[in-house]
Order: sequence, then C-alpha cells, then structure tokens
Amino acid sequence: MFFYYFFFIILGLLGSLPHTLLTHSVQAWIAVSGGTVLYSGLTTLVGLPFAFRFFWAYAADYIRLKYGFDYHHTLILSAITLVLMLFWLSFFDPILDYQHFFFWLLLGCVLSATVDTILDGLRIIITPKQRQSALTATYSAAYRVGFFITNGLGFVLADRFGWHSFFQTMAVILFSIALLVYFFIEFTDFS
Repeated sequence: MFFYYFFFIILGLLGSLPHTLLTHSVQAWIAVSGGTVLYSGLTTLVGLPFAFRFFWAYAADYIRLKYGFDYHHTLILSAITLVLMLFWLSFFDPILDYQHFFFWLLLGCVLSATVDTILDGLRIIITPKQRQSALTATYSAAYRVGFFITNGLGFVLADRFGWHSFFQTMAVILFSIALLVYFFIEFTDFS
C-alpha cells in the first residue's frame, strides 16, 4: 500500500509543478525583468486553458474510446511535450522576446491543463475504493507541496542562478517525474 501513496505524491507533483511554473513563476520572472504590472497581469489570461479543462477531458476520453490510446499514454506524451516546451521557454526573454515567449507560454498552459485533466481521469481509474479518501488527500497535499517547491525553493534558485537556469532545472525534474510515472504505470498492475 505504501506504493500507492508514493505514486500519488509523484502524480501530485507532476500536476502542480508545471502549473505553478507557468503562472506564478512567469509573473515573478516578468516583474523582476522590468515588465509592467499590466504585462504581468496579461499572463493570467494566457492561463485560461486551466479554466477550460473540460474540453481536454472530452478530447482525452474521445482519444481513449475511439483509438484505444489509454490515459497513461496520453499523460506521458503530454508530460514529455510539456517538459520540452518548458525547456524551450527558458531560452526566451519575457521582455525582449515577448511574442515568442507568450506563444510558448500559451502552449505550455494548454499542455499543463491537459496533464492535470488526464491525471484526474487516471486517478479515478487506479484508486482502490477502500483508499479513495486517503489517496485523494495525499495527491492534494503533494499538489500543494509542489506550489511551495516552485514558489519557495524555486525562487531562491532563480535568484541565485537566473530564471533561465531555474526553468531548465525544473524541466529536468519534471522529466524525471514523468519517467517515474511511466515506469510505475507500465510495470504495475492496478487492478
């Protein structure tokens, strides 16, 4: 049973780290790079895909039912694409390259919302009925810990090594988490 708790902690981090990076961290990056409050506030609008996750839910269900492409495959594909996008985003300056930066930021928010949505569907499928409350609480706690990791420890890293290095480091961490999730799902019988 320890495995389930550890796995749900990993899932919570996979959902929260990119979400926080693409919202709070980007706003902080813009603010310290000399961006205006208006510009920083506009990044909130780029985060709208998180509000429309139900579109991604329909798409994920359609792909799963129509093509037999399970949630875990869609999750890993979305997570790896998100990691690559975060790494790529780190090479742009939010002030000097704002058009490219916003494009990649929007794509990242769509991918992060997709990962979040698929995580919810996957958790419903794999959670044993007798452990639903405890595992949901574990996932939620890990999701919130991800906020603290990104906004607390992450900002210390960004201050010390720069925003570009911070985003690259977080991309590597997320890649490692995505690999863990892949191996857990591929080599574990959740039935």
